[in-house]
This record gives sequence, structure tokens and C-alpha cells, in this order.
Amino acid sequence: MCYIFSCPQCHFLQVLDYEEIHFKCKNCHMEFCSYCLQSWSVVSSTWSSYYHNECRLLNYSGQKCFRNSDQLPSNWRKSAPVLSGNDKAIVDVDVASEVDLNSNEGRTVIQLFNETLQGVQVTAIIRLQNIKLWEKYVLKRKHMVEELGLANIKERALFHGTDEKNISLICQEGFDMRVKTANGAVYGKGIYFSTTSKYSLTYAHSSNKMFIARVLCGLSTKGSSDIFRPPKDPRTGRMYDSCVNNLDKPTIYSLFDNGQCYPAYVVSFKN
Repeated sequence: MCYIFSCPQCHFLQVLDYEEIHFKCKNCHMEFCSYCLQSWSVVSSTWSSYYHNECRLLNYSGQKCFRNSDQLPSNWRKSAPVLSGNDKAIVDVDVASEVDLNSNEGRTVIQLFNETLQGVQVTAIIRLQNIKLWEKYVLKRKHMVEELGLANIKERALFHGTDEKNISLICQEGFDMRVKTANGAVYGKGIYFSTTSKYSLTYAHSSNKMFIARVLCGLSTKGSSDIFRPPKDPRTGRMYDSCVNNLDKPTIYSLFDNGQCYPAYVVSFKN
């Protein structure tokens, strides 16, 4: 499957395969990620060296589901979900499907999970296929693209660790900022995500399960414990989209709108 892609630098039109995210323009020879539209070399200090591994994972959904509201992600199972073992008790089977660990999608999840967490074995990956939450996320994404442009919505695949008791409810109803955070909400009374599985492991010990979420980080500002919603950007009067621990190289994000985050995978693991 192919589509017409416009180079972010010179706007030269070229045919690109949907699964290909490493794009080199035949006209200006610049290299980009076709998913996030950032430079492939990731020269900005705000992104980690493995940032495009996140884009590779996000790209399994395809692009049509964002252009057509009737289209579901291309990697979702069309038939009834199949779960095994304890996963049936943890995750609502109506919104979940098991990912083959040896598939391209499964290997990409494992690679991203193990980037900062060695010595831990991924035992199962559940892809969440919750249409209600997905439609909410797609609508929010559409509005952010209209306001900020595609390159500035900063869609990422981030980690979220939580207690066992919260997992099933998140799968069904999404993330909830009203749930008390274990870290004391240092960067605001929001929903917390990390760029590393190692950090999120601190909050996942009771469950040995961790979420990988699609997160629309957008424009960020430094967070503080007294924030209940993002402050306004003095340059535009628009509220920031997220609060972070470090503006130069953020590793922790706090969000205040659960439409900005979709629980994409539940990763089960063991030491």
C-alpha cells in the first residue's frame, strides 16, 4: 500500500509505502521520519536517540484511520479477540487482542520496552481495541493538528505503570487524572507517562504489567505540584498541552485531558 508524501523541507511529492517511515527526499536529499515529520537524525535535544522506534510502533495503525473517521487502525484484529491464561481476568476481552511476540509489531513493542530495561522478559502483549476511547483520541488529535500542525502535536509512545487493580478499568474507560498518583503529583494533578520503561517499572511492581500509550504531548511547560490544569502560553494565550519534568530533555509528562492519551498496549513481563 502506497500514498503520496510531501517532503517537509521542499514539499517535493513522492510515492511512499505506508510501512516505510525513514524517508529520504529525492529532490533535497534531506532525511525525515514520515510519521512525526521530524529530522531522522533527531538533532533536537528534546528527543531521545530511539525516538523513531516510537514512531515505528505508532505507524502500525496506518494513516487512514486519522483521515477517515469510519476507518479503524489497520493493525486491529477484525475477528473476535483471543486471549489466554490470566489475561482474560485482567483485561476486558471485548476490547483486547493478543499480539504475536514474533510478529513485526510484537518485536517492535519488545524492542521499545527493553531499550531501558534489561534483564526483564516480555511474556505477553495485549493490543487494546477500544473503539470508544479510540474515537475520542482521534478527535482530539484532529483538533491539535488543526491548532498546532502535524509536526507539533508530538505524538509519542510512552509508558505508564500502575497497580493491578487499575488495569482493567483503564482498558475499559481510559486513563483518569482523578486516580491518585503514587509520586505525589510533582508535576501537576494529571495523568503521568514516562519515556522509559525503567522509570515506569517503579509503579508496576504489584502487577508486572505496564501500559504503552499513544500520547499527544503537544506544547509543554515545566510542571509543579500545585497545577490542576496546564497554564496558558503567554505568547499565544492557548493552554499548554502537557507539563514536564525538564524542558530541555523531558522524561516525565503530566497530561490533564485523557483524550490526549490512548492505552494502546498492555505488556506483561517477568524478571
